Amino acid sequence: MFAHSGGAGIAVWALEDLPDDVFVQSLYLLSPAISPKYDLSKALKHVNGHVYVFSSPGDIFVLGIGTSTFGTIDGVKTNAAGLKGFVQPDSAADPLQYAKLVALPYNPEWVKYNDFGDHIGPMSRAFSRSIIGPILLHGTIPSTMPATVPVAPGVVPGVLAAPLSINGQTPTTSPAEK
Repeated sequence: MFAHSGGAGIAVWALEDLPDDVFVQSLYLLSPAISPKYDLSKALKHVNGHVYVFSSPGDIFVLGIGTSTFGTIDGVKTNAAGLKGFVQPDSAADPLQYAKLVALPYNPEWVKYNDFGDHIGPMSRAFSRSIIGPILLHGTIPSTMPATVPVAPGVVPGVLAAPLSINGQTPTTSPAEK
């Protein structure tokens, strides 16, 4: 399942409304225009694999100024999650579900794939083929990614069929946990 900008909120709400026995394998959120502290727990329960969140601090006009002025898709006047990613809220958010999130912050090397760090960059054909495609098809993040990309643990017991791989290695903890 893929969603861009405000469509991220629609995708999250659709997942929240699914029957308990219905799941998607993965969710790709490109420049999500939803508030960073939105509790994703209910939606994440319907994802068997990972939720890949592509963000860019360069998306300041739409996901910074725009959402701070007019509000995110969920009605909060704040910088959207597409700027720096999601933050697990202090509420009753489920840490096991949040472990499915894989933060993919903007990498300046993506310019060669027509992603300039703006709002529509991750929707380019070259970016989809070179970055999103390998994740979708092989569960690997291409080597253009920095080694310090914060990722969730590689395997969520009983949920994932195969661990996530970054540059051919399976992480066991995020760099922040080391």
